[in-house]
Amino acid sequence: MKDYKQPLQIISVDLESNEVKVNKESLVEIQKNLKDAKVEKISVVSVMGAYRTGKSFLLDLFLRYLEYEQTTPDGGGSNFEDGLDGAAAAAQYLKFI
Repeated sequence: MKDYKQPLQIISVDLESNEVKVNKESLVEIQKNLKDAKVEKISVVSVMGAYRTGKSFLLDLFLRYLEYEQTTPDGGGSNFEDGLDGAAAAAQYLKFI
């Protein structure tokens, strides 16, 4: 079985022309891997921005919410140390942005 855990860079920033460029070969590889794995739907989240503007925070918030949704199929309870569910945690943390 093929190892799908290899990272693939799908975009790059050309600093000389100040453009974002798509790596088409990586997209083709991802498409092939998804087809081989019989995946029908995916979501892609991309965050770009200047230094220290909350990119990692935002992605961490998404992951935290998704982790909550996956670990509590009945939607009840909380798996967070602060006692908040995923949506409440997102709302609480977004107040600080």
